[in-house]
Amino acid sequence: MYLTKRLSIQLLILMSAFTQQVTGQTLSSSHLEVSEKNSLTNLISEAISRDEWMDANQLFISSLQAESIKRGELANPKLGLGLANMPLDSLDFNQEAMTQLKFSISQMLPRGDSLALKKETWQQKGQVAQVKQYQRAAQIERDVSLLWLAIFEAKQSIALVEANRGLFEQLLEVSQASYSSALGRTSQGDIIKAELELIRLDDRLASLALIKQAKYSQLSHWLGDFESWSEPKNLPQVSLKKASFYPADPVHLDDKGQTLNRSISDQTLAKQLTQHPSLVALDEKAQLAQVAMSLAKQAYQPQWGLNASYGYRDDADNGMSRSDFLSLGVTLDMPIFSKTAQDAGVKSKQLALNAIAFEHALKLKQMLAKYRVIQSKVAKLNQRNHLYQSSLIPQLKQQEDILLAAYKSNEGPFSDVIKARIESLNAKIQALVISVALQKQKVEFNYLFATNNDFALGAGSATPMSSY
Repeated sequence: MYLTKRLSIQLLILMSAFTQQVTGQTLSSSHLEVSEKNSLTNLISEAISRDEWMDANQLFISSLQAESIKRGELANPKLGLGLANMPLDSLDFNQEAMTQLKFSISQMLPRGDSLALKKETWQQKGQVAQVKQYQRAAQIERDVSLLWLAIFEAKQSIALVEANRGLFEQLLEVSQASYSSALGRTSQGDIIKAELELIRLDDRLASLALIKQAKYSQLSHWLGDFESWSEPKNLPQVSLKKASFYPADPVHLDDKGQTLNRSISDQTLAKQLTQHPSLVALDEKAQLAQVAMSLAKQAYQPQWGLNASYGYRDDADNGMSRSDFLSLGVTLDMPIFSKTAQDAGVKSKQLALNAIAFEHALKLKQMLAKYRVIQSKVAKLNQRNHLYQSSLIPQLKQQEDILLAAYKSNEGPFSDVIKARIESLNAKIQALVISVALQKQKVEFNYLFATNNDFALGAGSATPMSSY
């Protein structure tokens, strides 16, 4: 029985080493298979192209374009037909010389450049709606990528727990055999501890499975048939859109723990960030507000109107011919007594324009702060990743091997073996979380530096030009 225990423990050591090697290969994988690389790009493309909001917004843009054509046309002329000066005593059309059948037409002309400005207003509204499509595409790209990474994290965590669960089952069998033979130092409490750890691992598996299913459900919002897409087998590596702005990996640290890589000024960052669809949309809104203010100023301009009428008269009773009448006229609407209302209208549009300027400044400030947060997170995550891969995980493995060997020779308690195994598992999962978090920061970085040129959008279709 003692020989069996020694062989079982030796098998555990070999299995532990194999598990560590496989896990290390999985976490250190830096390249994707071609099919997986394409799958995330295709996933994003499919999500964007199947987004109902995109289809609805495209129709909305078309409606705005049609409306701009309508607003750029003159108002319809007014035609009139009337009977003037008809004698009531006889109702005889040719009795009186002033009786006439009148045909009239009148046309009001727009104030100043108001007609062209009205057309430009609706065209500008279409521009705002168009830019929002790019903003929506960038958001979908970010959300789908983050969900895809979260699915990989949950899937790989499940694989790590399942692999270690098998080792815990082996440990439990060895401890039970040692306890039954009474040759080792295993106690009934050690067996209970091993059984409890198995229960905790089962609970952990259930929790991870729930997280994974929740992420799948969220992705189904974008893709109804998401089950047909294969799960990521390796850690997706996110390609950077503006790699020159991405925080460099920390090589040296100063006394305060800050990275000594190059520093990018806020002015340089702001120049690049202003190309983000959300800021471009605010620029378009500012243009729209500027046009609205120009249109409000047209209220100061006079409005002209033209009218003409033709009066037909019948011949007199004695056969004498009567001349028909032609009337021409001009009307002028002078904005004299409405200056207070006109001033208020212009002031309202000016304040709206100023509000957009403050909104733009606030949004840019938030994006600059977000970049600094990403910069800080990437630096710390790289430090932690280096710490886990180069020091913590190897040392925990060494500790696990030592404690397992000590237990094998009856020189160490079984509880230390369990504790070492749990610490090693937690370290592997945490290293996985850090590796995925680094890729998530790249996704956030790409969203922050997204531009309209990153996407090829057309009527009813949209395709991300970035690759993963």
